[in-house]
Amino acid sequence: LYCLEIDQGSVFDVRQYPLENPHYSQTLGRMYQEIPTVINSTGVFQLHEGDTAFKKVDIFQGPGRYMADNQGAIWIYDNNRWEVLQSGNSTSQSYDLLNFFQDLVWITADEALQNFWIINGKNELYHFKESSLSELRLGHQLFLKRVRNPQKHFNPVHDLNVNQDESTLTFEFVQPDYSGILGIQYRYKLQGLNNSWSDWSPYFHTIKYPYLPPASYKLFVETKNILGDISQIEPINLNVIPPYWQRPWFYALEVLLLVILFMITVRVKALGFRYRLLSRLLAFLTLIIVIELIQTVAEAKLETETSPVFDFGIKVFVAIAILPVEAFLRRHVFREEISLSEIFAIKPKQDSGHEKITQEG
Repeated sequence: LYCLEIDQGSVFDVRQYPLENPHYSQTLGRMYQEIPTVINSTGVFQLHEGDTAFKKVDIFQGPGRYMADNQGAIWIYDNNRWEVLQSGNSTSQSYDLLNFFQDLVWITADEALQNFWIINGKNELYHFKESSLSELRLGHQLFLKRVRNPQKHFNPVHDLNVNQDESTLTFEFVQPDYSGILGIQYRYKLQGLNNSWSDWSPYFHTIKYPYLPPASYKLFVETKNILGDISQIEPINLNVIPPYWQRPWFYALEVLLLVILFMITVRVKALGFRYRLLSRLLAFLTLIIVIELIQTVAEAKLETETSPVFDFGIKVFVAIAILPVEAFLRRHVFREEISLSEIFAIKPKQDSGHEKITQEG
């Protein structure tokens, strides 16, 4: 690009500025906010004071199509929308009606940008007016059509409770577009799993989750049409219920059972050496229940994809957590203070009736 300084019809200074254009595409340029701005298929470039070359800027995200109209403005198709880069100090703006067409090859408009004549890639001529925009904005609401998993269908309600073994879920949404020209796109986020929005896509009317761990979630869904209108649905509250062995009441029941077993074990141990075997069996049963309780709680709280490393880590955690319990049982149950006379005590032998008769005889 060249900058020429002209004084009284004579060129007295010429400066040359390199510009990236590897595909030799058409280059259009305008003054945008008093800054020289040019565009080609590579992107948008600007030349600021003191620069020796045009530098790429992010005013638009990689123009797919661009053209100049009869008013000297540059039209750019950027991220599913047409934006206009006007001369002078005016800012870029969008005009929603043109978003129906991605393949414009010619455009002319009045100064107020309210009356358009356009030609698309099929050589079809269209005339747009500002008044037609309000008619096209009359659309239909977004609603939840279906919730299902591989086994059954759920009622499409906004408060949904499912068991963990049913948490392979598919949500289907719909926003009717009987004209077929609104280009509806969807995006979503599942609060509690991922708090960031997805990208806009026409295919996100169906949302699939192969597995959801037990927790409470909130699903948000929005739609956007080609006119830029955004619709949203009331958030869907989803509660994935854990299996009964991971619920608080079951943990409480196990703790109660442990207390009862320990009390029975202590009582049996107090009966003496003859109940030694039963006491130890009850103590071992108590220890096994403690191990299972700790392992169940650890797997529920540290839930992740199953792997040998994770399983080994769970076993190490259980082994470390069981040490205090094992020491307690060893001190109060397995430890025995028995005298030698109690161990080797022999019960006196009773005389039979025959012996008594013989002695009397």
